[in-house]
Amino acid sequence: MWLIKLPFKLLALPVLLVVCVFTIFYKLALGVTGFAAGIIYLIFGVCIVIALLQGYWVNVGIVFAAACVVFLITMTAELVLMGLEALSGLLSGFIFSR
Repeated sequence: MWLIKLPFKLLALPVLLVVCVFTIFYKLALGVTGFAAGIIYLIFGVCIVIALLQGYWVNVGIVFAAACVVFLITMTAELVLMGLEALSGLLSGFIFSR
């Protein structure tokens, strides 16, 4: 049985290498993006407080919607990272199985 799996394991090895390298760089980029998103949330919070004090309710809604979009983008990026890590785990499990 191991002889049947051997060619597929050899083909999966470079795919695993590419997925792992992409996961590492994606994780680094996501860390920088998380820092940038924190600064954006701080700016959005200040804008919401200023708009609330001045009574601009429409602007509060617009800024809150923009903050929700940034949150959804960040969570989608985290979901992609989880998928990449799961894929690399499955590939390494297949390669190192008997």
